[in-house]
Amino acid sequence: MARPVRFYGSKSLLSNFSITPIVIDGLEYITTEHYFQAMKFSSTDPDYAEEIRTSPTPAKAKSLGGSRNHPIDKDWNTKRDEVMRIALFSKAMQTPKFVQILLSTGSAPLIEAAPRDYYWGEGSKKTGKNMLGKLLMDLRSRLQTYQTSYYH
Repeated sequence: MARPVRFYGSKSLLSNFSITPIVIDGLEYITTEHYFQAMKFSSTDPDYAEEIRTSPTPAKAKSLGGSRNHPIDKDWNTKRDEVMRIALFSKAMQTPKFVQILLSTGSAPLIEAAPRDYYWGEGSKKTGKNMLGKLLMDLRSRLQTYQTSYYH
């Protein structure tokens, strides 16, 4: 089995903190983190979602997205994986370098090495769900299948 690829922080294109602008529904987000956090509030507080979308850094977007002073989408926990899937697909369709790096990982397990995130990452105890890594591996598999069928 291939050695796992661990990533974390803005220096890795695999990270949601990587400055790789995406456009979804005619709006530009400077990172997938901005999109993800804004979507928590898009149906409940559009002005706050816009504040998140236009925040200057992914860390600020995440901080604003963590606020519970604004009403969050009541179905957020059931929607969040699909929202992330949309963000990652959009990043792939709009950022060829991201696709190149993702495909270059081959069959290696992808692990978000976020020390405090046990849902999207592995957490400091390495027991987290690693959902970001799983969604990236799913996207990579789909891209590999497309690449194989398209070029053969």
